[in-house]
Amino acid sequence: MRFKPITNPNLSALTRYKPTENTLIPANDLNSNFAGVLEEFGTFNRRVANQQLGAKLYRIGEKFVDALSSYIHWDDRGQAFAMWRVAETWDSGEGEEWYGFRLNYVIETNLTNYKTTTKDKTLQRRVDGLFAPIVESVFIDARYEPMCAVEDETLLNILQRPYNGKGGKYRDYNLAKSRLSILDNFIESSSWQEFCHQARDTSLELLSQRPEFISLCENSAIRAEEKLGKRLDQLRLRLNRLTNQERIYNNVLEQEVNNETALNQVIIEGILHPSIRLDSVGFIIVSGRPPAKSEEDDL
Repeated sequence: MRFKPITNPNLSALTRYKPTENTLIPANDLNSNFAGVLEEFGTFNRRVANQQLGAKLYRIGEKFVDALSSYIHWDDRGQAFAMWRVAETWDSGEGEEWYGFRLNYVIETNLTNYKTTTKDKTLQRRVDGLFAPIVESVFIDARYEPMCAVEDETLLNILQRPYNGKGGKYRDYNLAKSRLSILDNFIESSSWQEFCHQARDTSLELLSQRPEFISLCENSAIRAEEKLGKRLDQLRLRLNRLTNQERIYNNVLEQEVNNETALNQVIIEGILHPSIRLDSVGFIIVSGRPPAKSEEDDL
């Protein structure tokens, strides 16, 4: 977002973040989304935060971090893109281009089966600690029917390169505005919606069937079950220490045990079968030459 880091003049380990004219957030959104969260100094180091009175710890739950997270989820810039990538090793002949999709998915614990009205941030942070959200990318070769996963390592290395839109012969071109019509040379505009749906369905199936993805979910569920089991055992031990008379007049702990038992089952199932949310998608063309130049490119 291009906030400017400001170091505390009395302690270099503390930093706060200041918006400038280069910050990628409009002034109105800064006032409404980040009011009151930019003035104090903080650190990403827990030890430093504990030693410095009043220092914020930049982590999940801290106001500035949460404001950034909320804004990123609201802002749709970069969620859909199309680009032409010039690769040195690729054939520069017309008709030799590769084209396909990159689909980025956010994977996190699925809590849709938790029947309560209190799905608050506390619960979300708790499950994130048991199964940290991850991003998985799926590359789809769209040149053939049916679509398939990209498996060639050379091509994958080309597709995974960071975007480079400036300088050099081998760079990337954003296929927007005057270049948008280039897409029509590869996909008919009338078929574009169905084409994208097919890519999404194919990528979801490929991702869910990846052995490493299945193994990640299973191993994470085992570790989570162990941690949740220890907490539940502690609650049951406290409950068992109560006399019958105490249980009659204090059923809060018994209710907590019941709630925790039900929640644990939902969390374990939610890790084994996590939520898979499409975060962004891009259409990529790979060629050994740059795209045809348009009149507006010279303006």
